[in-house]
Amino acid sequence: MSEKTEEELTVWIKEQIDAYDAGTIDPDLAAHLDAEIPGWNDAGARARVTPEPAIEDSEAMAAWIEVNRAAHVAGSLPEGRAAYLDSIAPGWSEPTAADEQVATDEEPAEPTEA
Repeated sequence: MSEKTEEELTVWIKEQIDAYDAGTIDPDLAAHLDAEIPGWNDAGARARVTPEPAIEDSEAMAAWIEVNRAAHVAGSLPEGRAAYLDSIAPGWSEPTAADEQVATDEEPAEPTEA
């Protein structure tokens, strides 16, 4: 078995995350990754393996920022990434309308009187 470069491994892990999301990953491979690389599929891993798009591609850039925001919220943003995001997208870490909806959905219901 040949040694893989960091870039090749990054691409491979990204492919496995994409397969996991699509529901096409081999269950045995997913179990092996879970056992051998804890966190291979968490928000921090996704932020590390998702390539940065061209700044002109606003849709792809928004998706990339969201991946990084999820890692930030989870406390697993790659080192130095927050400062970089601050420089290219001020306010990137602010909650979105979707976050506010999730927070509203998670609030306990008011007790009702019988």
